[in-house]
Amino acid sequence: MKQMIVDAKELDYWNKWLKESEIDFDEVDFPYDATLFCQTVEFDDGTQADLKVCSGQTNLWCEMVWFDKNGCEIACSDACADELEGVWEFAVDCENGDKYNVEVVRGE
Repeated sequence: MKQMIVDAKELDYWNKWLKESEIDFDEVDFPYDATLFCQTVEFDDGTQADLKVCSGQTNLWCEMVWFDKNGCEIACSDACADELEGVWEFAVDCENGDKYNVEVVRGE
């Protein structure tokens, strides 16, 4: 498992918006259907995982996406959450797959 440290202010800001069931994007100046926040962690083998906060049409959602060395998507996290912190697991069935899980922790 790899640890990703995310700035506490970023976590608090995005977690607040993730809990909202409906957001007026025009009022808060968020674009529709966009990635609003992304932070990357790299594994020892050169693959990477991105933690993303995305906008839909009326609310925000988050996911963790795992990429190979060429930037091609390998897998997405099992579920979207309403909080960024915690362990994100990938829905893959491969040898030693658990080493590709990511724990998001609060930084300073």
